[in-house]
Amino acid sequence: MKSASSIRDDKSGFTLIEVLIAVAMTVIVLTMLYGSFSQLITAKRRVETDNELIQEANTILLKMRHDLVNVFPRGSISSQTPSPSAYPYFTGRLEGENSRIVFTSFAKDPTHYSTQSGQSEISYYVVPLRGEGENMFALMRKDNYWIGNDEAGAAYPISERVLS
Repeated sequence: MKSASSIRDDKSGFTLIEVLIAVAMTVIVLTMLYGSFSQLITAKRRVETDNELIQEANTILLKMRHDLVNVFPRGSISSQTPSPSAYPYFTGRLEGENSRIVFTSFAKDPTHYSTQSGQSEISYYVVPLRGEGENMFALMRKDNYWIGNDEAGAAYPISERVLS
């Protein structure tokens, strides 16, 4: 049998120093993991934002391409009559500090719109966004079937993330 003094000499537990060292090492490892994880999340968000901007830009450029592919000269132009303006395809307007580009296009497929020819006056321009600071603008597209009538037509934003 073991004596009482030999039972007390058995060390089956941890000392306070050992526990504190283990806790400190665990805290250090968890802090490093949290830092790495938060950097990973930040990088993921940045990549997702960049991808959204690229997708939005591709959509805008595809719409502009469709409009520009179908551009036709303004007015009636034939070999006998001179062009009604120096810029038969495009006109520009300066409105305050912003510019507007206007052109005539077959914006819609005439086979789907039998009552209309599909001809439209298209314009692209930017307008400042209220409450977003002085550097944020919305890229607008106006589709006007009443060619020459600036009051007619429907305008809508195609992007609200344009910087000056």
